[in-house]
Amino acid sequence: MHRRSITGALVAAHIVSVSVASVVLLENAHAEEPKEPDTKPHLVPVFGGNSDQGIGGGFFASLEHRAPNVKPYVWNAEFFATATFTKERGFAPQYQDYYIDVKIPQLAPDDRLRLEVKPEYVNEILGWYGIGNGSTFDDASGRFDRTTQHDQWLDARQIWQYRRKRATLAIEPRLRLVGHLHLRFVHKLTRNEVTANDDSLVAQQSEGLPGVPRIVGLGVSWSYLFESLLSFENRDDETDTHKGSWLSAGPRIAPGGSPTFPYPYWGANAAARFYVPIDSEHLTFAMRAIVDVLVGDKVPFYELPRWSEGYAIGGSSGVRGVPAQRYAGKLKAFTNVELRAWFVDFDLFGDKAKLGAVAFVDAGRVWSALSPDATLDGNGFGLKYGVGGGARFKWGNGFLLRLDVAYSPDASPVGLYFTSGQTF
Repeated sequence: MHRRSITGALVAAHIVSVSVASVVLLENAHAEEPKEPDTKPHLVPVFGGNSDQGIGGGFFASLEHRAPNVKPYVWNAEFFATATFTKERGFAPQYQDYYIDVKIPQLAPDDRLRLEVKPEYVNEILGWYGIGNGSTFDDASGRFDRTTQHDQWLDARQIWQYRRKRATLAIEPRLRLVGHLHLRFVHKLTRNEVTANDDSLVAQQSEGLPGVPRIVGLGVSWSYLFESLLSFENRDDETDTHKGSWLSAGPRIAPGGSPTFPYPYWGANAAARFYVPIDSEHLTFAMRAIVDVLVGDKVPFYELPRWSEGYAIGGSSGVRGVPAQRYAGKLKAFTNVELRAWFVDFDLFGDKAKLGAVAFVDAGRVWSALSPDATLDGNGFGLKYGVGGGARFKWGNGFLLRLDVAYSPDASPVGLYFTSGQTF
C-alpha cells in the first residue's frame, strides 16, 4: 500500500514501450497551513507504462482534508484508475487497476496511530515460466510473423501467460511504540479469479508434470492474509529519503483449508534500507536488501514470484531489467544499490520542483524451496541482475515521478519503467 505502479505481465519480445507523463494540477497540493478546516481536490492525468505491460493512461485524483495544527492532513482519499495496452492484444487491456486509498495519519494523538484503508480491483495478464532459478523460457512466437501469422504467434505467446482478476480490501493500522519503533498490521481480504489456456504452462503444471512440483491457484478462490511487521524508521523524508534507515521484519499467514479459502500458507520477510548523504542536499547513496520466504504445500503459484510488497526478481520494484514474474520460488533474496542526484531546482506554479537522475545496480535470485533443488534451481551462483539509470522529477513535498531504463541478460532488449515514487 505504498506505491502506485504499473508493473506485471509479459509483452511482445523485442518491444520496449516509451513512457510519457502529462501532469496537470488543479489545486496546489502543498499550500500553506490553513487557518480553518478545508478540503482540497487534486488531479494528475498520466500517460505511460513499461516494457512489462505496454503503454496506456489513466488518472490520479485526491481529496485532502486539512486543519490548523494538523500535519500533513487530517485525512486524504486517493482515487486511481489506469489501463495499459500492448500490440499483441489491440484494444483489449493488458492491465487494469482501480483503487481508492484512504489515509488517516493521526488517528490517535502524538502520531501514535495511523490507519490506511484501500479497496482495489486489478485485472491483468501475467507471465508464468515455471518454478526455480533455473527455469527456461523458449519463446516459440519468434517462429511466426506477427502480422501474417498473428493467431499462431499469439497462441505461442499465451503458452507462458495467464489472467488474474483480484478484488482486495486492505486495512493497515500502524502503531508507534516508542521513538522510531513501529508495529504495522496488514489485513488483506482478496477474491481471486485465475484463468489460463488449456495448453499453457500454468494449466500443464496444475495437472502435474514429471519432475516438476504441481502448482495450485487456478480458478476462483478467496484468501485472507495477515501480516505483522516490526520496523525501525528514522528517514528524513518518506517520499525522497536523503539520510536515515528503515529496517523491517515480520511474519505473514494466510489461513485456509476450506472450499472458500483453499490455500493455507505462511511466510516471513526481512528488509533493510539505508540512505547515506554524500553531499549535503544533492547526492545520496541508497541501498536495500530483502529476504523473503514462503512455507506450505498450497502456496498459490501467483505468489511465488512476489515478496510482500511486489515482484522480486523482475519488474519495476525488484531487479529491474528482468521481466516481471520471470523467476518464482519460495525463497527469494535480492538487493538494490542506487546513486541518486538532484541537479536542477526551480519553482513550478508556486511550489518547489527539481530534476535529477539515478544510476543503479540490482541483483538477486530465487530458490524453488527452502531445500535447494539443482534440477529446478541450477548449479552455481545463479545471480540475476540488472544495471541502468533513470530520471527523477519531484514536485512539492509528496509528488515524485521516475523513469528507469535497465539492461539485463534476461531483458529483450531492455526494461523500461515509468511509475511514481522512488524504488525504495
